[in-house]
Amino acid sequence: MAFVPEDGTGLTNSNSYASVAAFAAYWIERGKDLSQYLQDQKETALVQGTDHIEVFFGPKLYGFKETSEQALEFPRIYLYDSLGKLITGVPVKVTYALFEYAYLILTTNKPLAPNPEVDVSGLQVSATFKKVGPIEKRVTFTGDKRVTLPPYPKADAYLKDFVCSMSGSYRA
Repeated sequence: MAFVPEDGTGLTNSNSYASVAAFAAYWIERGKDLSQYLQDQKETALVQGTDHIEVFFGPKLYGFKETSEQALEFPRIYLYDSLGKLITGVPVKVTYALFEYAYLILTTNKPLAPNPEVDVSGLQVSATFKKVGPIEKRVTFTGDKRVTLPPYPKADAYLKDFVCSMSGSYRA
């Protein structure tokens, strides 16, 4: 599939909330140069970051998709800023969150929401220790069956104005 940034009109085939050029400009303003990464690596990070926003925040966003045909959650109708002004297109803070997520993906080469390791009872494994001789194995669990994902404070904070509930277990 081709890389298609949303232009604020509700494209039916978009897969990113922003362009690679905007992503690079954001980080240049913050003293980080992304030129060592290939174009397709940056595109992939932006698509994966957009996917993260869609999956973890999409169901809890204020307002509604502008059209049922659009590929992504933004643009939205009935979405207002803290002063009561109608927000159109893709909010700047949404793109900032995307740039933060995409940067983490690009620089760590790890997914933001990895599949957690669980044992047969469904408990999430937090650590495993193995010793070869004499054979020994220890497993530590998180203590409950709820799977937790790591928070991304700066990126998540950019989205707080658009999400109905940012407290509790919105990531669970």
